[in-house]
Amino acid sequence: MRQVLLWFLMGAGLAGPIAAQRQRDLLYGAQVRVLPRSSGGPPVTGELVAVSDDTLWMLAGPRLVALPMPQVAQVRIDRRTPGAGRAWAWALIGGAVTGGALTAACSSVRKNCGGAFALSVALFLVPGAIAAASLDHARYQTLDRPEPGQLRARARFPQGLPPGVDRDSLTRGLP
Repeated sequence: MRQVLLWFLMGAGLAGPIAAQRQRDLLYGAQVRVLPRSSGGPPVTGELVAVSDDTLWMLAGPRLVALPMPQVAQVRIDRRTPGAGRAWAWALIGGAVTGGALTAACSSVRKNCGGAFALSVALFLVPGAIAAASLDHARYQTLDRPEPGQLRARARFPQGLPPGVDRDSLTRGLP
């Protein structure tokens, strides 16, 4: 019973950070990498703040950058989906928890139950490997010469930068 309570409390301890990340994802724009059309220009990486018909605004570190839409060659959008590492972690956690529970249950009936743990972890890692491969490719979306309508849904302000917005206030309160 103590082990069950311990696992429950450990899971509850993760609930706070997960909820905080989810709230941040809902309030802020997507993380993007923009390649300008000018040859040799470095990519700009940051949060997509707003998109209008002629300008893309993003926070690149502490500064607000305005890029003219005709100068944008490519945008890579982070879709905020779990990556391959998270799939591997959940497969390992699921296998370990299930293996531990099966080993404990088996040991109440038999003496030699060490194989239950190893088999359980192995059975969880097979679908975890498949999920990791598919999630790794689904995390990013790349748009060549994007239209403003393709980017608006991922911006903090989809309607465009509000008039009179204090540009310094965009960076306050960021984690």
